[in-house]
Amino acid sequence: SQYTRASFSEILTMLEAELDETEKKVLWLMLQGERAMPAFAEVLGLTRLDEREQRSEVNRVKDRLAKKLQRLGQRLKRR
Repeated sequence: SQYTRASFSEILTMLEAELDETEKKVLWLMLQGERAMPAFAEVLGLTRLDEREQRSEVNRVKDRLAKKLQRLGQRLKRR
């Protein structure tokens, strides 16, 4: 694999440095297979918002997380 040059622990360390606490919580839910928007809204502290606003904010955080993961992958490829 093209990523074998970086150990799993190196990748986790790099990822941890890239993510804020909110993004780490969202990533953890995603890794557990969670798909329900209310679960994400709860960890993000968005339960006071209406459903449309919750969905918008959850998607914004997920998009930001995906972009950070993509950038990390690109940096690993260049190593």
